[in-house]
Amino acid sequence: KLYSKNLKCMEPLKNSFKSFYLFVYQKFKIDAFYDAFIIYPIKFISNNILNNIIDKKVIDGLLVNGSAYTARFVARTLAIMQTGHVGHYVLYIMLGLCFVLYIIVMT
Repeated sequence: KLYSKNLKCMEPLKNSFKSFYLFVYQKFKIDAFYDAFIIYPIKFISNNILNNIIDKKVIDGLLVNGSAYTARFVARTLAIMQTGHVGHYVLYIMLGLCFVLYIIVMT
């Protein structure tokens, strides 16, 4: 009779073991435990640490915007050196050659 479709016969048993029945009916509270100790911490870490710190500050801030800033800075610095005078370009080449020779001799 316990496994019949007529659940009215189960009412007295359900009422006498109400707390145990609710515990079993709620699947031994495994879903609540799983949500509290697995799902919530993963969501918290994902939203607060990975998204806000790693994605927005490191990836977007340093890598994407940082590389754009660096390229812009180098371009502006090199634009100052482009005067159109051949003598300036010869000077830059000679300074670069001296720098390379200095590194080769000192190592």
